[in-house]
Order: sequence, then C-alpha cells, then structure tokens
Amino acid sequence: MKEGEIMGTIVVIGGGELIELETLEIDRKVVQLTQKAKPKALFIPTASSDAPGYCDTFSKVYGDILGCETSHLLLVSQTYTHDEITDLITAADLIYVGGGNTRKMLEIWKNTGVDTL
Repeated sequence: MKEGEIMGTIVVIGGGELIELETLEIDRKVVQLTQKAKPKALFIPTASSDAPGYCDTFSKVYGDILGCETSHLLLVSQTYTHDEITDLITAADLIYVGGGNTRKMLEIWKNTGVDTL
C-alpha cells in the first residue's frame, strides 16, 4: 500500500431484493462501516445495463432510508471523461455494484478504466 492510501472494506453479498428490503440489515451495516454520518454512496449498475428502476430503488434505500448522499455512475447509458469517473469513484465513501451480466460489466469497466479505479 502506498503512503496516503486508505485500505477499504469489501462486502460481498448475493441474493435478496433491494426493492423488497430483503437486505436492509446488511445494507445498514455497510453504511455503518463507513463511519460517516451521511456517507456518499455511489451506485454502479453496469451489470444491469443501468436499469432506471434499480437506480431509483438504490436512491430510495440508501438515500431515503439509510441517509446517504447517493449518486450513480451510468456507464452504459451515459458518457463520462476519465476524470469524471475518477472523481465519482474517489469521492465515494461506499460503492455499491449492482448485479446482472458480470461479463458485460467487466468488459465495460475495462474499456472505461473503472476496473483499475
């Protein structure tokens, strides 16, 4: 690890519907791990092709219910500069990667540099 870098925590979960609040207790713990009163939560829904309903659900659960400041990195439906992507990722206290087509997601991440960020 380089000087000035902060080691993060990776929480991996599978299954459960965010919209049905089936993972709410896990989501609450993820937010607590940031140790921030109002963490910045970035949603990257690339695997679901930036599904608008999924983005809305994330904003409701992580924003309205869990008190985060939410944003989205929509790599399928929008175009960003590398600096914009870097700024969104580095400003986030937590990053939530939605499920879906993992192979497609990794291809897009590689093409945009998200895989190394």
